[in-house]
Amino acid sequence: MPRLITGEIFSIIIAIAIFNLQDRHSKPKIALRLIITGNLLFSEIIPVITQVVFSVNALRWEDVDLDRGIVLIHRSFNRETAMDYAAEHGIPIEQTKKSPYSIDENLWGRAIECGAIEDPWNQAPDDIWTLTRPPEGGPPAPSEVVIGFQAGVPVALDGKALPAYELILALGERVGAYGFGRIDMVENRRVGIKSREVYECPGALALILAHSDLEGVCLERDVMREKGRLESRFAELVYDGLWHSPLRRALDAFMVDTQEHVTGEVRLALDAGRCTVSGRRAPKGLYDHGLATYDASDTFRHRDAEGFVRLWGLSVETWARRQGPAQ
Repeated sequence: MPRLITGEIFSIIIAIAIFNLQDRHSKPKIALRLIITGNLLFSEIIPVITQVVFSVNALRWEDVDLDRGIVLIHRSFNRETAMDYAAEHGIPIEQTKKSPYSIDENLWGRAIECGAIEDPWNQAPDDIWTLTRPPEGGPPAPSEVVIGFQAGVPVALDGKALPAYELILALGERVGAYGFGRIDMVENRRVGIKSREVYECPGALALILAHSDLEGVCLERDVMREKGRLESRFAELVYDGLWHSPLRRALDAFMVDTQEHVTGEVRLALDAGRCTVSGRRAPKGLYDHGLATYDASDTFRHRDAEGFVRLWGLSVETWARRQGPAQ
């Protein structure tokens, strides 16, 4: 059954419709028409940030007159009148006034808001969960799953090569059965509003966990630290609708370069409500057993330690001697 398209899904439709077009001259007209349609149909049902996302990206074409589309933001439905409108015009939707949740769902998971969870003190009702709801009788027995990566991209599950979308769905189903993959947070929207959002994305969280762990083996220390610092900035740009910004492109080039040797496997242990890393291996990983072991056969040159310690602490030693607090 079709249902009322939510704002985030509508923005994805816009992206696909516009960016797959070959005729550059027709893109601005279609971009404007989609913006107007989105604002007219959904208005306040679409979060303001979503309107920003597809409006800002339409600015790539100089002849898009956004004023014609953005002005229609002011014609608004609230949640109840939108449901009344749907009922009056025979539009089938899943939401009801008893269950008014706004739910956006795609390959990566589900985003849930509105209703009882608008009060950040309220516990999320159990009936909102679908991807992370254990089967009747409780979660499965503890098990393991192995994810294979090639240059940072997940390519295999338990040794079986899979297209990315199949892998994400299969992994999500596998770990979601254990009740793993829920996020409950208050987030900051672009316009300064704090919004309580609840997500369930078991496949995405399991992949992030495994990929991050593999990077710990494969990335040089300073590269890994800098990547961690830039990840939040990259996410901000995408969240704020600046996908086509020069900074996003530059950061993308950095991220791609860091993944050249992030190839290997990560084993995840699954149990009720838990998904943890239990092993990792990488053919070009930087983990050197000879340097890390405490056995007598280690290859670390211990005689180098004394000079290193003296040099590393030289500035602090000088400060303590000249300016440090009196003993």
